[in-house]
Amino acid sequence: MKTLGRPIVLAPLYWVAFVLCFVACAKEPSENHSPDSQQDTSTSTFSIGYNRRVYFSPGNLDIRGRLFVGREWEYGGYFGWGTGDAPGTTSMNNGDYRVFHDWGDYLGYVESGWRTMKKSEWEYMLLYRRDAEYKRGTGTVNGVHGMLLLPDRWQAPEGVVFSPGCISWEDNVFTREQWERMKEEGAVFLPAGDYIWNGAPPHEGASGLYWTATPVGDKEAYYVCFYDGRVYASVVNQRCFRLSVRLVRDVD
Repeated sequence: MKTLGRPIVLAPLYWVAFVLCFVACAKEPSENHSPDSQQDTSTSTFSIGYNRRVYFSPGNLDIRGRLFVGREWEYGGYFGWGTGDAPGTTSMNNGDYRVFHDWGDYLGYVESGWRTMKKSEWEYMLLYRRDAEYKRGTGTVNGVHGMLLLPDRWQAPEGVVFSPGCISWEDNVFTREQWERMKEEGAVFLPAGDYIWNGAPPHEGASGLYWTATPVGDKEAYYVCFYDGRVYASVVNQRCFRLSVRLVRDVD
């Protein structure tokens, strides 16, 4: 596996297990602060299982863990696993993260329904939905590295070309104006905000790590990881690591 200058999960020298659900860049196996700003679900839905679809929040959780950032390329906050009830938690004791409290249950919005996707749902979207390998890719939006996801029903806007795969941050480079046109067609961008461990600042732009709602034993949990050259649908890490959070809503 390609490594970064700052290894993603081995840097703290704690036991961290990488799981086998690897999303290769080649062909896969078969198969703004207001909710009013949400995209039309008829064009922005993403399959996460048989006859199950979601749409993504307009951005990552902000540093308070109670609102979404205003722009998709903003990194937002970093949170220990399941800290929706106490997003400011910075404890290095994994025992302080025993119970998963979904951030979507504590948002400062009137409406409900926002939630964190499970490991199996991420895997389905990245690996097994129809034409999955053609609906994801790494790239750069408004100067920020990240992962681009296309909805189930995708129609590229005129004059904008999307290259599927995850070979380089330079595969898909879009200006702010170009991205707005992509977004109108339902595309989603997850910025590569890196992670925080033991107070060390993140290397923003180096990698993207997003929590899932799925635990592993009593001290670890699954997350989604991507960087320049690879995307992993499910990786295991300690719950005290502080990662990015992106929420979804189920389509009725």
